[in-house]
Amino acid sequence: MIATARRPTRFARHLTDSRLSNLALASQWRNGDRLSSTGHGSVDGHLYFDDDSLVVESDTNGERVLATVDTGAVTTDLYENFAKQFTKLINKEGTKEKHDIRGVGNALTFDAVTLPRLPFTLGGMAVVLAPAHVMLKPIGNQRCVGNFGMDLFKQGRSLLIDLRAMRLQLTP
Repeated sequence: MIATARRPTRFARHLTDSRLSNLALASQWRNGDRLSSTGHGSVDGHLYFDDDSLVVESDTNGERVLATVDTGAVTTDLYENFAKQFTKLINKEGTKEKHDIRGVGNALTFDAVTLPRLPFTLGGMAVVLAPAHVMLKPIGNQRCVGNFGMDLFKQGRSLLIDLRAMRLQLTP
């Protein structure tokens, strides 16, 4: 049997091209350029792949944030990066506590700060995380402020994850 290199499928080439262009857009965004995939306007709901994570752009308290998309997570968890980006908010409204993060088959307890209410714009819709638990330890994707779960996504009537357009949309 002779081994031959397989050419990537059209879909695989599209994902690779999309990932590169989406990472470039995310890099522009992190450098202060507020560009969407069309070159203008809002980037809310824009998706891209970062290693093995699907990442969405959102905003809270007037600032853009990145978070992983986890439709298998019942709750949203925010990480140390959120606490660093929103130090004033954490100090003003936060209450220190211990909080459990539950996964498949286990639970881990972390030092955390709880905010009573945290609004986001996600996928073109206003959603609220109440309460919002912010872990005070670097967890998950280090480019993200947290992991968005179904408690945010279920606030919409429907959730659309369009990998061709690399957009996440919530329908009110």
